[in-house]
Amino acid sequence: MSFKSDQYLICNMTAAMLDVCKRLRPENDNQQARIRIADAMIASAKLGNHSQTDFFDAGMTVVMKIEKRRSTWFGLRRPSVTPVRLH
Repeated sequence: MSFKSDQYLICNMTAAMLDVCKRLRPENDNQQARIRIADAMIASAKLGNHSQTDFFDAGMTVVMKIEKRRSTWFGLRRPSVTPVRLH
């Protein structure tokens, strides 16, 4: 990996970290939460995902787990889908 791509990676990771941490509720914003988010982003980078969106998605997955939130779609909860059995 070249020096230029290292800077690009760190820049994307930093920007995603800032965006993700803004979404933490104040009561959940602590060092342990930020370490978990950073670890997820590092794991994503090791898998070859280097875009800011990839890092953001990895971080938000952790935030959702920390805050035990459900995914939302346009501000609404997604309807639950019941599997259909075919005869």
